[in-house]
Amino acid sequence: MEEVEELKEIMNTLLTLAKELPRIIRDILEVLYDKELARKAAESFATFYKTLREQGFSEEEAMKMAKKFYEDSLSIKSILKGLKEIKVERIVREEKKE
Repeated sequence: MEEVEELKEIMNTLLTLAKELPRIIRDILEVLYDKELARKAAESFATFYKTLREQGFSEEEAMKMAKKFYEDSLSIKSILKGLKEIKVERIVREEKKE
């Protein structure tokens, strides 16, 4: 009987998520194309690169490390992780209140 209740809870969560999916995708697109985010990303990249150079890394090493930093910080994986933490948990909490 406990398994049935657990399955119902999972199904309800999936249904709620499916209803919210278009909004989540829209939010992802807003994040990807946000001008302020792009400005902050460029500043972070430049600051990271400059700091590496000041610490004695070669131009090539600093650029390689800065590119990796940039790719990691703006990857779709990190964006989705952030949205998951913010949005999906909110949806689940709202569902539990009902």
